Amino acid sequence: MDAFTQQSQAFIAWLSSCPGAAIHPDISVADFRARGAGRGVVALQDIPADTDLFTIPRSSVISTATSDLPSRLPEVFGDLDDPWLGLILVLLYEHARGQQSPWSAYFDILPSTFDTLMYWSDAELDELQASDVRSKIGKTSADALFNSTVIPIIRKNPDVFDMPSSTHTPNQILQLAHRMGSTIMAYAFDLEKDPDAHHVDEDGYETEDEEYAALPKGMVPLADMLNADAEFNAHLFQGATSLTMKSLRPISKGEEILNDYGPLPRSDLLRRYGYVTPKYTRYDVVELPQKDLVHLCQNVTNSTVEELAAKVHAATHGEVDLTEEEETFLLERESEDTNDMGTNPSTPTLKLPDEAVTLTQLLLASEDEGRHLKKLEPARKAELNLQVGRVLEQLLTNKSAAYATSTAEDRAYLQDSTVQGRRRMAIEVRLGEKVLLQEAIDLARQMQQPTNGHAADEPASKKRRTD
Repeated sequence: MDAFTQQSQAFIAWLSSCPGAAIHPDISVADFRARGAGRGVVALQDIPADTDLFTIPRSSVISTATSDLPSRLPEVFGDLDDPWLGLILVLLYEHARGQQSPWSAYFDILPSTFDTLMYWSDAELDELQASDVRSKIGKTSADALFNSTVIPIIRKNPDVFDMPSSTHTPNQILQLAHRMGSTIMAYAFDLEKDPDAHHVDEDGYETEDEEYAALPKGMVPLADMLNADAEFNAHLFQGATSLTMKSLRPISKGEEILNDYGPLPRSDLLRRYGYVTPKYTRYDVVELPQKDLVHLCQNVTNSTVEELAAKVHAATHGEVDLTEEEETFLLERESEDTNDMGTNPSTPTLKLPDEAVTLTQLLLASEDEGRHLKKLEPARKAELNLQVGRVLEQLLTNKSAAYATSTAEDRAYLQDSTVQGRRRMAIEVRLGEKVLLQEAIDLARQMQQPTNGHAADEPASKKRRTD
């Protein structure tokens, strides 16, 4: 028996010994290293729907509520309102305690290496080409946070954190903090503060203020071992004293038990969790910068940015600001929500972003037309939509051209069995984005057909800001 299997068995033995924990006898930890997925959980026998697969007591979850670190550093945690940072400190503390930590068997099975984008080399990141996810990795900001907050707290409390300067340099602590941060990003759950309580305002409506929305985070043993896909067969239900993973539909013998990460594009799946799957293709996205659209309309109308901004400001009553450099339009397919059984039989459909279409109409129309788009004569509407289609086609074509390879080249790469690992995942992400762009280009070309021109809608101001 190798060390990997021994650690898995020791972890299950520890978890089973925790008061209140229960693990169904027909599930087992599986070794998925051959496919690059580490551990997972599979069914040993057919399992009916609505079966309790396992129950984890809240006392076994690693969080700021269960670790004794907050009680040892009340001056730190008393003012700490960042759930993510609080859990990083707890993980660093419990990890440094080694065998003295009540979660030592749990730490033994947590990964020490990751395929999340934080750990990719520049050459590996270059394989993503023009994907917008490259600007969302956040390593620089994480370095700044750890250097300004985490490391000073550890250095100020040597009697609490077993990380003496003689064996733990600032860079070593920084790398360990990144490891714990990546562990949280990939494995932690948002913990409901009180599943049975509702925050209700004076009118009887549930409130969602920022304080209530900032849910504490926790590491839930075994639950975080489940891999996830866009279609899944299990879900974690939170109770007052425990968390229970239930089957959503019948699970066949030998089938992997899968959890849900929500409707994430594959670029975000790769950034946060370090893998991609084909079923997440329906959620692929591409961001279209507003400034690029404005620049194209400048050329068409021979106008300055200031002139276009004044025209749009008048038409939208100041709701749209062309000077916002980071504003983007999100190109994404519309998809129905996953059903209660964890499946999604619907076919996602793509349409050009309404906000981009409307803004282009405003930029190309005269100031007077912009105030009354719905009242334009049919011939003028058709003419304007033809112009809009041309501009949007150019916007999309320019974005597609920013990728260094074609869809045909990427498909050929994916046919090569030697293309594996991070490079393969990068190709899958960038190919999905190029396919999405080509679908959108086809829609923009359809707008240029006189019989397919559609009437302008009311000015819209809803846009997405780049994270």
